[in-house]
Amino acid sequence: MIRNDQNGIFVHAHGNSDPEGTHGSDVWERFKLMYLVLTLIVVFILVWDLAWWLTGVKPLFPARLKENLNPEQGDPPLLVDVRTGFEYKFFRIEGSKNYPSLLYNPEQLPADDLDKPVVIICMSGHRSAVAAYLLNKRGFKNVSYLVWGMLAWIGSGGPVVSGTEEQ
Repeated sequence: MIRNDQNGIFVHAHGNSDPEGTHGSDVWERFKLMYLVLTLIVVFILVWDLAWWLTGVKPLFPARLKENLNPEQGDPPLLVDVRTGFEYKFFRIEGSKNYPSLLYNPEQLPADDLDKPVVIICMSGHRSAVAAYLLNKRGFKNVSYLVWGMLAWIGSGGPVVSGTEEQ
């Protein structure tokens, strides 16, 4: 707390004085820097998603994935999780299959039905976009990635389970 003493000098409640009044400008400068950094992060995320969309990789938002997983919608998409085994065991979307090395070996995913909807999942949406792009190049026609990954899925209230997939 700042108060004005008898001589017109601003004194902080803990006893330090700020006769030049620079404390407030320092706080303002820090605020402006934080605002700039957060703005740059948001712009980077939006440009990242836009760039993948322009290359033909389809984004899929968590709300739409929830709709697609509804049994009344018919066959659900194939859920391919490219996170590490540790991340996958910690929490995952029920029914997903773990392919942690898909980024390095896209041939690892069987190409039984190139028209079947496939949703690629990772933690933040960055690895999944790359993997979706690689599967598109391989001939998969209906590949999308979960925008902002498991972080957005959990943030939107999407259900998760832990442990490995059922065999």
